[in-house]
Amino acid sequence: MQETPTKTRIDRGTWIVLVCGAAVAAVYVALVFLPQERMIRKLTGELSAKQSYLDRAGNLGAMILATQQELDQANAHNSKWHEYAPNGNEPATLFGEISALAKAAGTTATRFDPEPIVAYGKIREIPLMVGFRGQFAQVHKFLVDLESLPEAIWVKHLGLETVPQNDKDVQAKISLVIFTDNPDNSDQVDRSG
Repeated sequence: MQETPTKTRIDRGTWIVLVCGAAVAAVYVALVFLPQERMIRKLTGELSAKQSYLDRAGNLGAMILATQQELDQANAHNSKWHEYAPNGNEPATLFGEISALAKAAGTTATRFDPEPIVAYGKIREIPLMVGFRGQFAQVHKFLVDLESLPEAIWVKHLGLETVPQNDKDVQAKISLVIFTDNPDNSDQVDRSG
């Protein structure tokens, strides 16, 4: 009896099974595993991008709320400005108020010179040079009263000097800027009603 040929058949059969198994594994890797791996990487990237978008969108609500609050504050400030801002067509009325404040404080006007108006988009700037004389307490009262006016008035320059003839009095020179609505602005809201 011959044992050798049987052993060769088993070896040849084993090789055939091994080669077929390797071929099936290679086909599986090439046609199934690698494409699935690429698809998984692509989907993972898309998932990361969408997660990042959702994270940003989660903060978007808070950002919108903060922006809305800032807009509400700006609108409230704008409404308050329109409530107290002089019309712009009538600076003489405000000049009269300033003159009356100086007189009520007991000071004597020595200069009252409006300068050329500077117009911007929605507001106008009315420069005014005011000079007056009185006791220091009177000058102080006038300045306090001037600051208490609801209009937006900036003091650009303030100069105080003693009066040589009377050491109780001081002479003041003030450069003011009064901000008013710009009536020439086409976007200006009609506030007459």
